[in-house]
Amino acid sequence: MKTTYLLLTTLLAMPLAKGQGLSIGVPTPHSSAVVELSSSNRGLLAPRLTTAQRIAVANPAEGLLVYDTDLNLLMHFTGTLWAPVGGSVGTFSLPFAQTLNSPANAALTIGVAGASQAMMASAAGSFSKAIEGTADGGLSSYGLFGQATNSTGIGIAGISTDATAVYGFSSNGGTALRGTATNGSLALQTSGYIRLSGGNTNPVAGAVLTSIDNNGNAVWKKPKSDMAFELAGAYSSFLIISHNTFQKVHFNQEPFDYGNDCAPTTSSSPTPGMSSFVVPTTGIYEFDIAVALRGGANQPITSQVVQLMVNRSGNLFAAYTLEGNSMHPGIETEYRAQGGAQCRLQAGDIVYVTVKQTNTTSGTVLLLSNTDLTFFNGHLVFAE
Repeated sequence: MKTTYLLLTTLLAMPLAKGQGLSIGVPTPHSSAVVELSSSNRGLLAPRLTTAQRIAVANPAEGLLVYDTDLNLLMHFTGTLWAPVGGSVGTFSLPFAQTLNSPANAALTIGVAGASQAMMASAAGSFSKAIEGTADGGLSSYGLFGQATNSTGIGIAGISTDATAVYGFSSNGGTALRGTATNGSLALQTSGYIRLSGGNTNPVAGAVLTSIDNNGNAVWKKPKSDMAFELAGAYSSFLIISHNTFQKVHFNQEPFDYGNDCAPTTSSSPTPGMSSFVVPTTGIYEFDIAVALRGGANQPITSQVVQLMVNRSGNLFAAYTLEGNSMHPGIETEYRAQGGAQCRLQAGDIVYVTVKQTNTTSGTVLLLSNTDLTFFNGHLVFAE
């Protein structure tokens, strides 16, 4: 074995000693080559390393060649960094897509000095993307990461004239855009309008953004002083109240509405929102209700029930019930129910008033349209 090794070493050294290169598969190597290989059915196999192994090579020589098995690329060391063989550093053929299986390293790192941009990209056309980044390694992984190291630098910048400059999308409890700041720096700074909507944020004119839990989740809520309304009177098409049947009370006037959360009835074919109050924010509300009825001369009213109804995502329930009494002692033809209630309601609840009456003839009675006898008002007491 020692004899064979010595002979091989001697044979390889002989051409070099005469100033010639080493050749395999050709009689004489090219004069400019140290080693020349030739074959019609075999190739040169470079050392095969993973990305982590390649990066871990100590003091790589300029021009060192390895094959990266993670990237499936033949890489050479330029003296400062590793680059693919066959292209200058930093160039790509588009479209370019590559996956890096190396948790400790960025798939792409670009650095510049001075007032220049490390990367610029543009996209034209609907749903086109200039740059797309995806990360699936948890909180410590980033689909797109930008860093600035001085007070005037910008890690990631987006510029738009009539489109979206920076867009983030998340599902299943993820975070579309995340900002972190330390030592008095800013996680988010804007100049101009900000729009926050969607989800359960409940945007509405005049609302303020406030947290709803200890995690910092926030929604739009109207200030306490900016929510009060009153509906009064009765719309002419709905003055007849049937016997022993609950009917919605349709008010024809709106003396005030601070918050634009309700509307009077203005049509004989009303929409569901007419004579209804839409709760702008979750909290405690106080209401005052009055409904007056009049029976015929020989038609005493025997009972009157008024309910404050709540429609919560299609589920109906009575939040408050009150009973009426004769407006004139000894005269049972006019009844009126009036009372106040405090209720905890949720944002989006639809609130309205219904009335039911019974009388001795089982006939219909008249809903009185006087604004001082029939009304429905409310205001926010405490916002959660």
